Amino acid sequence: MRYVTLITLVYIAYSCSSSNKRTQLTQSEALVSDWYGKEIRMVEGLPCRVLGNDTLVGDMFSKPCKILVYVDSIGCTPCRLQLPEWKALLEEMKPVHDRVSVLFVFQPQNIEELDMLFLRYGVRTPYFQDEDEKFKKVNSFPGDMSSQVFLLDKDNRVVLVGRPVGNKKLWKLYREQITSILDLPKGLWPEEKRDTNQ
Repeated sequence: MRYVTLITLVYIAYSCSSSNKRTQLTQSEALVSDWYGKEIRMVEGLPCRVLGNDTLVGDMFSKPCKILVYVDSIGCTPCRLQLPEWKALLEEMKPVHDRVSVLFVFQPQNIEELDMLFLRYGVRTPYFQDEDEKFKKVNSFPGDMSSQVFLLDKDNRVVLVGRPVGNKKLWKLYREQITSILDLPKGLWPEEKRDTNQ
């Protein structure tokens, strides 16, 4: 009888965990479905900084391809941002940096902490402050969306949704889409160069 009870408990625990994973997947699928093809509207006048200094942006919003990283003020910004990993991806993107913008938009509680984070890791990419949640409101970001990454085309329409940091498969998909959007030759990305040299 004890074995039957034990087997039943294991089965119930497994069923609950599988159901929970399905719910998470369904939520992820719904997020992608809701945002795919949607236009992200840029907000003029957002304060912009580079390495702790105010700066003006040039053509970042008009490039044919953009990666938008949106992080609100809830929780641990450094934990969710994963700036060292982004620095590695930015390094990989050097061959296309003149045609792809990476737009970091934050709702910072403490701009000095954000400045120190970018300074510590030497990330020279501009970052924007969404102080009054204008960017969040104009794009109807849900209140529970604490952090999200979008790949946008030239019309600022969402092509991909998801954080490529720490996810090699998703980062490969980002690279493929960027290559397609920009009509680039194969072998441009560092990983592709290694594959063709073998």
